[in-house]
Amino acid sequence: MPAIKTSKVHDQTITLDASIGWYLKVCLSLSKSYNSFHIGVSFMQLYTDAATAPDNHQSAAGILIIDQGQQHQFKQVLPNSDNHTAEFLAAIAGFKTLLDSYGSAVSVFFYTDSQIVADSVAKGYSKHYAVELATLLHLQDQCQLVVTQWIAESENHGAHQLAQQGLHLKH
Repeated sequence: MPAIKTSKVHDQTITLDASIGWYLKVCLSLSKSYNSFHIGVSFMQLYTDAATAPDNHQSAAGILIIDQGQQHQFKQVLPNSDNHTAEFLAAIAGFKTLLDSYGSAVSVFFYTDSQIVADSVAKGYSKHYAVELATLLHLQDQCQLVVTQWIAESENHGAHQLAQQGLHLKH
């Protein structure tokens, strides 16, 4: 089975794969409103999204970090690119922001509405976005534990709005 992430938590190696990701959340009573293991590991939530203007390919990232119920919102101009590249760049920007703000001792649920980002992280491979994926995985490896979850666009409203606002920042 393809591994999503192998990490050390309290000196225990944990490997998550796509087929048990949902089961792990249920078994550990994890949800968006209660985001900690019973053993006391607290999870932050990171939502990222990209917006790309179709006429000129200007792109921006929306980043939403939730730490113990407190929301931290960021928007960032990205290099002009296609939407898939922008989604990877938004995820990279999100992890850079998370690591810069909180350091590497964080466990995080990473939510993206980009199927290609979620699938590439799960497989550890992307034919067309190998450089971006390698950068993203390197940043994720700096965290204690990362659980990547694809979500529907309708569930990523906060990051989506921030990305749309980011398009209006000066490029």
